[in-house]
Order: sequence, then structure tokens, then C-alpha cells
Amino acid sequence: MSILKRLYVLCLLVISANSQAGYDANIQGKVKQVMTYSSGSVLFSLENQPQSHPQCQSSFFAIPASTKESIANRFLSRLLAAFSTKETINIGFDSKGDCAESWIRVHRIECK
Repeated sequence: MSILKRLYVLCLLVISANSQAGYDANIQGKVKQVMTYSSGSVLFSLENQPQSHPQCQSSFFAIPASTKESIANRFLSRLLAAFSTKETINIGFDSKGDCAESWIRVHRIECK
């Protein structure tokens, strides 16, 4: 393989490694509070909300306004169902970064 091709492959690997967003942590708990905003953002907290985060404000989890509407509606439905029934939910989030509007971005919500 020529040096130019090797360099190209190496660049692709570096770019793809840096662009993969996702979550690396889960937390289970009962929904304590849900707030919706006219901008489309949803903030919520759990009874056992994380006390700290290296980059984001940790008081709330956020479903940002930029989330596709069908996904945001699905997340909100799960949150409200768990809130009203006092059921435990499982939240997938990134424990190291990936903030949403300065709060901890939600990547997954699973009802138990």
C-alpha cells in the first residue's frame, strides 16, 4: 500500500473515531420532575439525579429541541408514563460530555 493510501486510511480512522457520539452510562431511577418548553426542549430529573458531570450542568437531563420530533415525543411519552405510575426508568447518557443546552443529553429512555 502506498504511503498516500496509508495516510488516507489513517485520516479516515481518526475522523470516524472522533465523530462517534453516543452514550457510555446508564442510570435507573424514578422521574422527579418534567419540564417542557415552547422551544421544544424537555428537561427532567430523577430522584437519584447524578450530582456532578465533567462538562454539563448535572441538575437535569435534557432532550434538546433539535431532537427529531417523533423521537422527542416518544421520549416524552415514556417520561410522563413513568412519572405518573412512579415506575423506574433507565436513562442512557454520556458521562463524559455531549451536553444539550448545557444539561446532560439523553440518548435513550427505557421503561422498566
